[in-house]
Amino acid sequence: MSFDVAKMAVEAAVKAGADYADARTGTDETESLTVRNQEMGRAARRRYEQGFSPAVGLERLVEGYRTAIAGRTESMGGSR
Repeated sequence: MSFDVAKMAVEAAVKAGADYADARTGTDETESLTVRNQEMGRAARRRYEQGFSPAVGLERLVEGYRTAIAGRTESMGGSR
């Protein structure tokens, strides 16, 4: 999915008049574990979270000026 978004971003930049445009894709992944009373046993209150965020960055050159834009395409996460 990130590749499709990157391709659309480059096509839109060129259509809008950019002399040059490229896009990069990446992924941010996070994990978090929260415990209470420094215990990991079944009776301890705990929370585990994961996050996954695809991202796309666009660089374009218009009339000699270079600009860069970055953003996330969506965010997916959950907790247990």
